[in-house]
Amino acid sequence: MSRLYYEPAFRAAPAPKALGEPVAAANKPGPAAEFLQKVSQLIPTEVLAVFLAGFGVAGTAAEPVRGYAMLSIFAACLIATPLYLFKASAGDPPQAPRLTHIALSTLAFVVWSYAIAGAPLFGTWYQPTFAALLPMIFMLFAGLVPLNK
Repeated sequence: MSRLYYEPAFRAAPAPKALGEPVAAANKPGPAAEFLQKVSQLIPTEVLAVFLAGFGVAGTAAEPVRGYAMLSIFAACLIATPLYLFKASAGDPPQAPRLTHIALSTLAFVVWSYAIAGAPLFGTWYQPTFAALLPMIFMLFAGLVPLNK
């Protein structure tokens, strides 16, 4: 079984059962959160869990260890993303676009970590507005890459 992300099949919204029955109201997240969720679906859950847990533990350290620990967690997860996906997708059919998935997922990890980790990891390179826009821009162009089986 593959661990690579594939586009979900299009499903039409269910019609209301009776005339005048309200359609389920949206308690939907905002656009930035929605795009960030799509980006995170490209990244293996194990990598996300290690990054979040490791980043939380590293945040308790004193400076300058904190900065090195956060950078180490980021680097380890960045390296682990393509390695993990390559190993996990070994049973996929040969025609499956494995390398495209792996490259896109690795780039998705960088985008996701920038939006999540923020200034403690990226320092002066971090801008909150750009962190909110980057997942949207990434998914705009990532959507052009076919991720079908």
